[in-house]
Amino acid sequence: MLNPTLPPRPISEGINSTNVLRAITFEMMDYFFAIPIDVVLKIIICPPIQHPMEQGIGIVDLDGETITVVDLGYKLANLASDRQTSKITSCSPRRFLIVAQTLTGDSCGFIAYKSPSLNDISLSTIRPLPASYGQVTGLGFVNYIGALPQSSESSTVFILGYDKQ
Repeated sequence: MLNPTLPPRPISEGINSTNVLRAITFEMMDYFFAIPIDVVLKIIICPPIQHPMEQGIGIVDLDGETITVVDLGYKLANLASDRQTSKITSCSPRRFLIVAQTLTGDSCGFIAYKSPSLNDISLSTIRPLPASYGQVTGLGFVNYIGALPQSSESSTVFILGYDKQ
């Protein structure tokens, strides 16, 4: 679980900061994920993973600290068809590492195969993800979902490390 410490702030003017969650969003296969900006420590080009990624988990040395690295693509590959799985392997070799702080104060990195972006998610769209959905799909580590506004329609975004209060 990630540790949010600061209140959300809006990106665009005219949006009340109490009505949005400011988050770093990234796409993994056909899913969108969000991490609240207040738990994100940095976003960098992913350094080489030192140990083989077993079960989608690895470690990397970063700034004198060893951190856990999570590849959500591995977790989602069990849910995907062969066509979707090839999306991960055919991506450019340049990966991004989104480093966030957990509730225990440790750093944890999430791999993104496409450039992450900064978005506002309306708090009115955030709701708990049913536990049964998380268990069946393998997304049990996600507690909340929201709507990510896009040009003409909204997309569901799975929110990591969010504690709705």
